[in-house]
Amino acid sequence: MQIKKKCNFVPIFRTKLPMYLTLNIQNITQPVIKETRLVSFFTGVLERFSNRLIKRYFLHINTLIFTLEGVLQRIDEIDKLQAEKGLREIEKAIKVFDKMNSDWKKINYFDNKEFETNYNYMLQCLYTIESRLHKKVYSSKSFEKTPEDIRTGIMRMNALYTQKLLLNDI
Repeated sequence: MQIKKKCNFVPIFRTKLPMYLTLNIQNITQPVIKETRLVSFFTGVLERFSNRLIKRYFLHINTLIFTLEGVLQRIDEIDKLQAEKGLREIEKAIKVFDKMNSDWKKINYFDNKEFETNYNYMLQCLYTIESRLHKKVYSSKSFEKTPEDIRTGIMRMNALYTQKLLLNDI
C-alpha cells in the first residue's frame, strides 16, 4: 500500500526536491543501503591494501635488519673517512625513520605487534651504528675543558631560574 501526498514543509536543508510521504520502505532506505555497500567495498579494498603494505614493509624491514646486523659486525674495519660519510648518511636515515615512526603512531599503524617489534629493533640497530660511527669519527678530536668562570656563571643562572620558577608556582 502506497500513500503519496505532497507535503508542505519548511525545508531544513535548501533543496529543490519535493518531499513525499510514502510507506514504501524499500525506496526510502535504498540510498542508505547503496552507500553502505560502497563504504563496505572501499573499506575492504583499503584493508587489503593496508595489509599488503604492512607485509611489504615487514619484508623490507627484515631485510634492512639483516643488513644492519652485518654492518654492525664490520663497523670496526672501516676507516675514518668512510665513518664520517656513514655518520652523515645514518643521521639522515634516522631523521626519516623517526618522522615515519611518529606519523605511523598517529594513525595506529603499530597494531601489528610483530611489525612494531621489528621496527623498533631496526631503529635500535640504526642508533647503535650511529653511536659507534660517532665514536670512531670523534675519537681523535681533542676536547677543551670548559673554563671555571663559565661553569660557575651557568650554575648561578640555573639557581636563579630555579628559584624564580619555585616562587611563581607558590
